[in-house]
Amino acid sequence: MTEPRAGEVSEQEQDTLPAQPVASSESWGRALLMAGAILVLAYLGFLFVPNRLVSFLATRVGPNVRDGVVTGWVMVFFLALSWIFVALQSRRDRG
Repeated sequence: MTEPRAGEVSEQEQDTLPAQPVASSESWGRALLMAGAILVLAYLGFLFVPNRLVSFLATRVGPNVRDGVVTGWVMVFFLALSWIFVALQSRRDRG
């Protein structure tokens, strides 16, 4: 008989452990709603707002300033969206 690898359970131990169903912490509907909200926010923040910024700034400032403002917006928005995603995930784990 070979020894079980790391993280595995031997056959003897497997026979003594009761099978426990995995409990879902949230419904599919809520998960789909949160996923949809993240997708809508991503569309608005990564496509719509930068497009409006480029249109607005194109005739008012030079290309270097315009590109810097748009890049700054995308970086700040990415950090905010990442924070929102992590907050939603940690809230889900707490039940």
